[in-house]
Amino acid sequence: MPAIVDIVLPIFALMAVGYHAGRTHVLTNTMVQGLSRYVTHYALPALLFTSVSRADLPDRLEWGYLLSFYLSALAVFVIGAIGWLAVSRRPSELASVGLAGCYANIGAIGVPLVLGAYGSAGAVPVMLLLTLQSPLLITIATVLAEAGRADGRRLVAALFGVFRATLTSPAVAAIGIGLAVNIWAWSLPPVVPTTTGLIGQSLLPCSSFAIGASFALGTVRGSVGPAVVLTVLKLVVHPALTWVLALHVFGIPQPWAGIAVTMAALPIGMTAYLFAERNNLSQGPVALALLMSTVCSPVSITLAAKFAGE
Repeated sequence: MPAIVDIVLPIFALMAVGYHAGRTHVLTNTMVQGLSRYVTHYALPALLFTSVSRADLPDRLEWGYLLSFYLSALAVFVIGAIGWLAVSRRPSELASVGLAGCYANIGAIGVPLVLGAYGSAGAVPVMLLLTLQSPLLITIATVLAEAGRADGRRLVAALFGVFRATLTSPAVAAIGIGLAVNIWAWSLPPVVPTTTGLIGQSLLPCSSFAIGASFALGTVRGSVGPAVVLTVLKLVVHPALTWVLALHVFGIPQPWAGIAVTMAALPIGMTAYLFAERNNLSQGPVALALLMSTVCSPVSITLAAKFAGE
């Protein structure tokens, strides 16, 4: 596997280029939004389809892998929520703060990082985390947010919306089609894998560029203290707990263990901020923590890969 730093640094160099494009007004907000939509609706699904359709599917699922990542994520969720309640005394914001502390940016950064580092061996592990993260963590956060409003009908509608958005997302559809092609060994016309391969190759430059430009064009305001705490939860506590569970409790093999710890060290995902904004809960601290965690994540990702034994 190439040195992880050789894969991480170009991602953040691309973010710096995107930031420059935003600061110098080469791109507008509308342009960046369009680029982001291209990433989520075309580039990410294409890369997932190509990788999953060609992946060597394991004979059995490494349940310890999923438990290591998500038990630690839930623990961080609880730590963040309790800490926020103790400091702010605003229980309505527990869902947003808890989610920000454990929701990883798997789609834009994790997928190209894992596939670049591990090749086809990383396709199934990263697919599992990407597919399950929103249904699990967003559902828990939605239940907490809607429970605070004490409206059962609104809660049911919100949960239905979460699952509908997950099932109809282009990424999940691409994974499903890719699995079908892989399992049943469908023979596709050469133009299909060639086209999806070309589109998928654009994920890394386009997503990194868009993230950097969005930071330059967006307005980030919030208290530094809470943002630092959220950043530490995401970049330090989450990977540390995952490392303990993956290597010392479940004893999962490589490359699964290395991927679990590295994915836990990713920065906060944009979905966590969108959740905060949609529910009008702690947008400032979450937005600032998203920025801080992204800037600091090259260090956390590199250290996570090192300690995971890669």
